Amino acid sequence: MEKPYYLPKYSYPLIDLHCDVLSKVRTGTSIINGRRMGHCDLPRMKKGGVSAIVFSLFVFPKFTKEKNYRKKIDKQLNILQNTIENSNGEMKIALSPDDVRSNFHNGVASIIIEIEGLHPLDDGLGLLQKYYDMGVRIFTLTWNNSNAFATSSKEAFKNGIDPGLTGLGRQAVAEINRLGALIDLSHASDQTFFDVFELSKTPPILSHSCLRCFKNSSRNITDEQLILLAERSGVIGINFYTNFLSSKSMRYVTIDTIVEQMQYIKERVGVDVTAFGSDFDGISHLPKGIDDISDFPKIIEALESNGFTQDEIVKISGGNFLRVFGEVSSKQ
Repeated sequence: MEKPYYLPKYSYPLIDLHCDVLSKVRTGTSIINGRRMGHCDLPRMKKGGVSAIVFSLFVFPKFTKEKNYRKKIDKQLNILQNTIENSNGEMKIALSPDDVRSNFHNGVASIIIEIEGLHPLDDGLGLLQKYYDMGVRIFTLTWNNSNAFATSSKEAFKNGIDPGLTGLGRQAVAEINRLGALIDLSHASDQTFFDVFELSKTPPILSHSCLRCFKNSSRNITDEQLILLAERSGVIGINFYTNFLSSKSMRYVTIDTIVEQMQYIKERVGVDVTAFGSDFDGISHLPKGIDDISDFPKIIEALESNGFTQDEIVKISGGNFLRVFGEVSSKQ
């Protein structure tokens, strides 16, 4: 089989830690054959050299009745299963770092499943096990809305109150640790972040966030949080949304703006913390020079031209995430 994802010069797969395509399509056919709109599908993944990607299961609370939350994510899981079954072996679910590496060397795209926001789980800790058994390996504690488990960054900023984790949320952290799954703190409030770092036995990640020193948004992390993330050997996937990347006007946000965030992280705490977390199909504005997932090689080239070594690019491209994924899954 042809290896369409194998990046010349790199020995690790290129991984994107966050994509919302499953909430944007009705069937898997358009993911396999290509979409006229949006940011991500298999043909464009091939063109961009992206060998593994995190697909989120996401429910927009504003447009979905609470009683239908789980039906919504189950429908997205069905779409994903349909996609895998009809991809002619070109896409597979990855349950571990070894799956990602094996798929990569066989020219197969890895799909890692995440639940973005635990609100579809109501207050049912047992549902963590259920969805883990169905292939979910990343649990994002909140979306923009707070829930029975934790406080979101948006609501903490809006209300001026930040309780952090609830009692149930503390139990959820312990259960996700027990399962050997990843805790994702993108969208989490500052206090939720610190509560999780106090409780979790494994390093959390931020799948699609940026740095607050570049843009003062509650969705971004502070230097204090960045340092703590590095001390715990976690990872942050840099989000490509222009309004998180910079306080500049959108027309001035470019690929180099992404590189600037990575350069800052490198100088502040080292390159081992950095990854890609585009938020494709979940954001409305991308940096100049990026239209969709096929443009990843431009970012790799920008890293090279800004003095990142091959070893550093390998880490950013996927090595850092696979390290954390492996550490967390080994604790099961």
